[in-house]
Amino acid sequence: MNTKAFLTISISLVAFNLFATEPIDYSQAMRMGVKFFGGQRCGNTHNWLLIDNTNITVSKTCHLEDKYKGIDLSGGWHDCGDHIKVAHTMGYAAVCLLSAYDIWPTAFEDKHSQTYGAPNGVADVLDEAKVATDFFMKSLNNGEFVYYIGRGGEDHRNWVTSAYQSTLTKSEGGNPRECTATSTGGGWQAMNYASALALMSIHYPNATYATQCLAKAKELYVYAQNHRSTNGVYCDEFYGTGNSNIKDEYALAGAIMYKATGELKYKTDATNEVMGLWESNSPMAWDTVADLMYYYMVKMDPNINNGNQSGTLFSFLVKNTDKIMVNANSYGIPWKWFSSKWGTNKLASGCALSLALYAKLIDDGVVSTNNDKSTEALIQNEKIINYMLGVNEFGHPFIHGFKDDMTYRIHHRNAMGRDDNPPSDVKNTTPFKFACGGLIGGPTEEGKFHNLIEDGTFFMETEGGCDYNAPFVAALANIVARKTPFPTATSILKEQTDLLIYPNPAKGTVQIDINSERSEENGLEIINLKGQLVKTVTNIHNSNTLNINDLKAGIYFIKLKTSTQTITKKLVVL
Repeated sequence: MNTKAFLTISISLVAFNLFATEPIDYSQAMRMGVKFFGGQRCGNTHNWLLIDNTNITVSKTCHLEDKYKGIDLSGGWHDCGDHIKVAHTMGYAAVCLLSAYDIWPTAFEDKHSQTYGAPNGVADVLDEAKVATDFFMKSLNNGEFVYYIGRGGEDHRNWVTSAYQSTLTKSEGGNPRECTATSTGGGWQAMNYASALALMSIHYPNATYATQCLAKAKELYVYAQNHRSTNGVYCDEFYGTGNSNIKDEYALAGAIMYKATGELKYKTDATNEVMGLWESNSPMAWDTVADLMYYYMVKMDPNINNGNQSGTLFSFLVKNTDKIMVNANSYGIPWKWFSSKWGTNKLASGCALSLALYAKLIDDGVVSTNNDKSTEALIQNEKIINYMLGVNEFGHPFIHGFKDDMTYRIHHRNAMGRDDNPPSDVKNTTPFKFACGGLIGGPTEEGKFHNLIEDGTFFMETEGGCDYNAPFVAALANIVARKTPFPTATSILKEQTDLLIYPNPAKGTVQIDINSERSEENGLEIINLKGQLVKTVTNIHNSNTLNINDLKAGIYFIKLKTSTQTITKKLVVL
């Protein structure tokens, strides 16, 4: 062995041992993983990769002229390290983030505002997801659904920031960009938008915005039901047709809409969608949300099956998690199960999320099983996350900048922060300006990683994007919630500080704080979605711990009469 080769191997082993033995700061990984979405922001939405880049002399915004038939379509998230906007990756990413908050709310903190100022009473992940849901509410107008903005050839012509690209000609990705819409298809992408908006309606603390989200979710849901065709709505420049079965997106949306509204028609729709439904047999990604759908359907009805006597939907989730565990290598990565090697880390993160969902159903007592593998599932979930954070054969994290390690570069224009369109050899050697927190795509061959931004197809290894980070954040959420949960105060709904309810959603007990003068004879009323009074609480104080074990899972309203007003706040009971 030559000296250079020996040194390279020795350095890698030392790095590996450091990451393998030092305590992993999962909370910091979560902060970076969530904040990455702030670097994906398009439009005038405070993209911190642009705001913090002192080299940018043009505007710190981008693509403000994204419009379709005069309707403003600025905002939203860039797809990957490029600047196009794609419905299926944006929708999938938003669903992952918001379902993670829905399932593990204590994994997420309120560290800053949407513009990274002081905490604002909203969990940071909701601040980030709101950029997407704001965009979703503009995507459907007059029966036309916009599913793709920009064109790959134009967008990829120059390696520049999104701010600088916006100043170029249309043929080079500048304003005004092409917006592609359909009035005959796009249903499954619209369903992901509906799912995300419905989840936001449950959790966003501003009641007005939450109401707007639910109204648009219903509109997108109706559009999707009437436009199931997938023809021509796949952004064929990059994505092809993916998994052609769209029932998982439809059933997931039905289950989440039922959770958000309590309306039985959505439960019926979701149940009908899974009749005869396949066992998905593939890792979660932008073209399949099957395991997430299984989770929400089982939460809705633990015994639900597909009508073919081939097992419950929970048994389908079990089959997938078994395949993940059986095909795992020593680092927990189920390499043998990946039919595609493009974005292996995002596929592994999707698998880690599936394992966490399986364990959550068992740990919460939603299902019971004689073959409980929840402990093993959580161990492998953690191994996969640890692999992304540096406990791997390479000795470096795949979260760009984690522990200040940017040895592995990420194929991301705004993160590199240059506007001089550098050649490939410069891209492959220049240190990155920003530790962006993006999940780097991962090896295309087990045990080898080339760390090249551009050289043939090696960008497949270094690419990152919104649909990469989202399953990573969601899979990490269960670890943070179990090991280092954030204070429940981060879940407080602060639209009106006179009445604070937390945590929300809640199970077992809920804390109710009253910061207002009130008449002592007035208690709290709890009302269900039908407007029925289900509980009255008397002898209330400024701080109250309320037992809610007698309330069924669902949405309720808490009404308080003060000396000057009546305050009504939403409570979600798990």
